[in-house]
Amino acid sequence: MYYIIYNGQKFGPMPAEELVKYGLNPESEVWTEGMANWMKAFEVAELAPYLSRPMSAPVPPQAQYGYQNNYNNNYNGGQNGYPAPSNNNAGEKKIIFAVLAFLFGYLGVQYFYIGKIGGGIICLLLSLVTCGAWDLLIFIQAIIVLTMKDEDFDRKFINSNSMMPLF
Repeated sequence: MYYIIYNGQKFGPMPAEELVKYGLNPESEVWTEGMANWMKAFEVAELAPYLSRPMSAPVPPQAQYGYQNNYNNNYNGGQNGYPAPSNNNAGEKKIIFAVLAFLFGYLGVQYFYIGKIGGGIICLLLSLVTCGAWDLLIFIQAIIVLTMKDEDFDRKFINSNSMMPLF
């Protein structure tokens, strides 16, 4: 899954073939997991097949293709003035999320913390409807979150379009 800078904004994650819809050209700045910094598209071997195709005019991406700019804005400086993504904050968010789930999971506070307001409300309602039985599932979720990799947490909870990711 790739991120691309299009009209000065970062978009992604998306499969490599979708980058063409965002005006991919050899000079486009792209990033994917495993890269230390943003790179020009022509420097990424996997993108070569998409650069040799005739390109159509770029279209406004968010409205037509449904991709949102859910790029993690916590980053360090990268090359050419563009930021390089950083997972320094991922571990901290993961631990805070798990602690909130342990302590206040029945209230859905952990979802409010990561910006999933709908998930927090649903969690609260499920706790009320199940007379607290929902708390056991949230307790299990907290343990699983603590044992998962930071990248998996980011992908499943932070960068997910799901309103209420569980595991």
